[in-house]
Amino acid sequence: MERLKEIFFKKNKINALVVGDIMLDEYVWGKVDRISPEAPVQIIKVDSRNYVLGGAANVAHNLADMGATVEICSVIGDDDNGKILNGLISRTGIGNSGVFPESGRKTTLKTRVIAHNQQVVRVDEETAIPVKKETREKTLSYIEKKIKFFDGVILSDYAKGLLAEDLIANLMKLCKKAKKIILVDPKGMNYRKYRGATIITPNLKELELASGIKLDSSLEEVNENEIRRASEKVMEETNCNTIIVTRGKDGMSVCRRGKNTVHIKAEAKEVYDVSGAGDTAIAALGLALFSGFDEVIGARLANIAAGIVVGKIGAATATKEEILKKIDDDFSIVDKFLMPKQLPFVISRLKANNKKIVFTNGCFDLLHIGHIFLLQKAKSFGDVLIVGLNSDESVRNLKGDKRPLISEKERALVLSALNCVDYIVIFSEDTPLKLLNEIKPDVLVKGGDYKRHEVVGHKEVESYGGRVELIPVFQGSSTTMLIEKIVSKYNNS
Repeated sequence: MERLKEIFFKKNKINALVVGDIMLDEYVWGKVDRISPEAPVQIIKVDSRNYVLGGAANVAHNLADMGATVEICSVIGDDDNGKILNGLISRTGIGNSGVFPESGRKTTLKTRVIAHNQQVVRVDEETAIPVKKETREKTLSYIEKKIKFFDGVILSDYAKGLLAEDLIANLMKLCKKAKKIILVDPKGMNYRKYRGATIITPNLKELELASGIKLDSSLEEVNENEIRRASEKVMEETNCNTIIVTRGKDGMSVCRRGKNTVHIKAEAKEVYDVSGAGDTAIAALGLALFSGFDEVIGARLANIAAGIVVGKIGAATATKEEILKKIDDDFSIVDKFLMPKQLPFVISRLKANNKKIVFTNGCFDLLHIGHIFLLQKAKSFGDVLIVGLNSDESVRNLKGDKRPLISEKERALVLSALNCVDYIVIFSEDTPLKLLNEIKPDVLVKGGDYKRHEVVGHKEVESYGGRVELIPVFQGSSTTMLIEKIVSKYNNS
């Protein structure tokens, strides 16, 4: 989870190019209160309508809302809808100098009628024939001039006429020469035209069509071995080393040549509208990969972002703020609990990102108000709070055979529920000195019932410029007092 958050806090914004079929999505909102006397159909009383970016433009919009600098390369019709679409792109802050109008072409318009938060009907207007030779030449000339400025390229293929086989082949050559990452959201059955892509992201149905291997999505659980087999066939055909399969309610599968498949569970709790989820997923994947992260981290981010947008109605985006909140909300014990072998990696990463590390330790048996006060105050001294938790054996050595009352696993789970606690490390020694020497925190925190010279590790921490902070004891609260109070009360009763 911490690595996912790093994607959004890199000093330099990534620069992304989206190439593909853009469209204008129109939403007509209304209510149904009667049936037409003319035919057995609902009458929609229209309350409002709005336009949003669709297709490849929605991919670009998602990237922009996630904090990237984005330009789009596409074709529109020389019509009013094209003007509306180009205006929307410009107002969203997406570069549109690579959007070329073509005479005689209709700008793709998808009109969705929504009544009581349910889509009633969709009406499409479009021209899906291949773009003219002149438009292809303008597109390739634009990409050739600008490719060096981008960190990566996303091809968003909606089979509306732009991404023909010859254009993709020439684009792949330009990207390969410039050593750029190329992600493809595919369409149709001919995947040979995507040869040279870094990653291709079909959904289950698209993978089935491209591979010719039956993947029955009507089953409760698709055979994951068959997904692997189908992905390997597509990898062979496209000379691509990674296929990321989007699987709706079942999440995603990351299939890599020569490596084990990674299956990622879906994030969405409630699904209102799946339109645009694939656009959001490939945008998030691109953000991660163009920022230097690997395909598994990218797929996890894509999974989280897609889970956000399917909970909205209409083609929507997942913003940087929404994704970060979701990551924080999902920051569980699995993410907070550090094994000893993980510690050096996490500490080096935190320090490389100039994070101020705070450390405190204790048994935390029967968590009480005094503990909460200490932990919240400790977190206020820095960016990351690491808690050293005495193991059960360590607590027995310090407190006697009757302690702890709560096992180390349960104590860790309770601590993990606190937002102020970022990481938990269980140690079996009587003191945390070994941990302190590994972590080298900026601030060492203990309760005010200690004097500074009594705090284990104070010399070591101060030797490299760290400091010790003593938190005043919250009067009337300790685990021993709490136990005595419970025993006294229940014995008397």
